[in-house]
Amino acid sequence: VRLAEFPTGTTTITDNTAEWSITPTQLYTYQGATIEKVTTNDALYSDEYNTAGWQQSAVTRTDGVSGDPYGTSTARMYLETTGAGQHLIDLKTLTLTSGTTFTTGYLVKGGLGRRYVSAWGDDGTNGGMVVFDLQTKTVHSQEARGSGTINNAGITQIGDWDLVWVNVTKPVGTAYRTVLLTIHDNGISEGFAGDVTKGLYVQHKFINLGGGIPSSLIKTTTAAVTRNADALSYDTANWFADGQAGTIQVD
Repeated sequence: VRLAEFPTGTTTITDNTAEWSITPTQLYTYQGATIEKVTTNDALYSDEYNTAGWQQSAVTRTDGVSGDPYGTSTARMYLETTGAGQHLIDLKTLTLTSGTTFTTGYLVKGGLGRRYVSAWGDDGTNGGMVVFDLQTKTVHSQEARGSGTINNAGITQIGDWDLVWVNVTKPVGTAYRTVLLTIHDNGISEGFAGDVTKGLYVQHKFINLGGGIPSSLIKTTTAAVTRNADALSYDTANWFADGQAGTIQVD
C-alpha cells in the first residue's frame, strides 16, 4: 500500500520502527510509503558471505563490489570457473521437517554476460526449480522435481536489481537445499563449461519458512530477523480548515 498527498506538502508517516518525511513531486513519479505485513527472513548472513549462510561451487567470488541497493559497497561478483558442470552461487543445506512450505529468494543483477539464473529448493530428488530471464524480467521456465511442489514464483525489481524467488513445499526427508546458480544463455543447460568472464552480481538472500512472498529487504547476520507490520496513521485535520484542501490516494 502506498500513500501520497497532492499537490504539495511534507508529511511525516510513522510505523512501529521508523519515520519518513515525504515530499511529493509528481503524480506519476511519486511512490510514497510502502506498508508491509510481518515478515521473517530466516536466511543467515543475508548480505555477506559466511559459510554459516552460504555455500558456493565452481565459481569465484569478489566481495565488496560497489553499486549495491543500499548505496554502499557490499555486493558480490560471482564468475564461473572453466570446468564443465553446474556453477553454483549458493547450495546451502537446511534441516526441515516434511511438508514444510518455504520461500527462497535472491537479489541478483546481470551485466556479466549471463541472461538466465535459477532459484530452487530440493533434497536432491524432490523439489522445484524456476529459471528467470533477467533481460525480460519474467519467469522463463519452471520444473517440479520428484514429489516436490512449486506453489508460486516471481521476479521483483528493486532499483536496477532483481529479486528472484520461488515458493516450494518440501515433501520428504530432512536435508534440503536452497540453490542459486547460473544457467547457460540457451536458458536450458544447468551444466556447461564455464566462462571466467561471465556470471552474476549478488547482494541478498531471503528464506521464509512460512512461505511468505519477499518484499523489502531484511538484513540478517547470525540469526533470523522479523520485520514487524507497519501501522500507518495520517492526520488530515488541517485539510479541513478554511481555504485548505487535499487528496489521499491508496493503491
